[in-house]
Amino acid sequence: MVVHNLPWSMTWQGLKDLFSEAGNVSRADVMTDDHNRSKGYGTVLFSTKEEAEAAIEMFNETDVRSSQLLLSFA
Repeated sequence: MVVHNLPWSMTWQGLKDLFSEAGNVSRADVMTDDHNRSKGYGTVLFSTKEEAEAAIEMFNETDVRSSQLLLSFA
């Protein structure tokens, strides 16, 4: 799953912790530039498709640290 519009301060650990509310997160990454600054999006991999669907239901278009998250399947 791809998560767009992440807060600039979001780390991979923060992303994993947030989305673990929806299910078992296998991996979470925040994309960064050459200077290790967030590009404002990341990916979250769940153990099952159902968990990913639950995450989209729970978090799509919700506000996290003043940023409205936009989620989609990769």
